[in-house]
Amino acid sequence: MTTAQFATFVGLALGAVWAFGGFESAALTAVLGLVGFLVGQVVSGRIDVSEYIGSRQSQ
Repeated sequence: MTTAQFATFVGLALGAVWAFGGFESAALTAVLGLVGFLVGQVVSGRIDVSEYIGSRQSQ
């Protein structure tokens, strides 16, 4: 799936949520989708957060 196809799908999904649930539901869906995207990037190793969470090595 290309980035353009993915963005189109996300836009359509948010539009459907907005139509049936209102702006608050669409905004919450967008925020939770962004959180899920970021977690996926961290798990896949594309985003390195070790600098922010500290080292797990004992000194």
